[in-house]
Amino acid sequence: MQLIQTVAPAQQLKQTMALIEPETQQELQTALAFFTELADSLTDSYADSQAEVRQLRGALRSAQAEREIAQTQTRRSTRQLEDLLQNLPGGVVLLDQRGFVQDCNPAAADLLGEPLCGESWLSVIDRAFAPRGDDGHEWVMAAASALPPAH
Repeated sequence: MQLIQTVAPAQQLKQTMALIEPETQQELQTALAFFTELADSLTDSYADSQAEVRQLRGALRSAQAEREIAQTQTRRSTRQLEDLLQNLPGGVVLLDQRGFVQDCNPAAADLLGEPLCGESWLSVIDRAFAPRGDDGHEWVMAAASALPPAH
């Protein structure tokens, strides 16, 4: 059985350096110093990067929290406006850019009749209003009293 002699790394380095010529030793020590400096620089850069990642994660968490708050406020405002629209005693009709009824509240549906959503506003006017020669600046509903025109 053969015994394997273990040598500590520092001692092994000394033994190896003793076998190398002095000029080469100086070059190796210069290279080792450069390598050590480079390794230290990389370690510092890594630490800086980690700190920046932590900072960015914190900023992201803050932005997400702000976005969630804004979304909650938007949902609340939307619900309030929808509730208001649904409970207004006056009729409200929303038209798209082509002149078709996009949305309306229950008062508008009661006043103008069904169907309303998806209908051309001109067809709603023809169906729900009864123009007369003496209307002047009022629109007369086919089944209601005179209403002032919307401005």
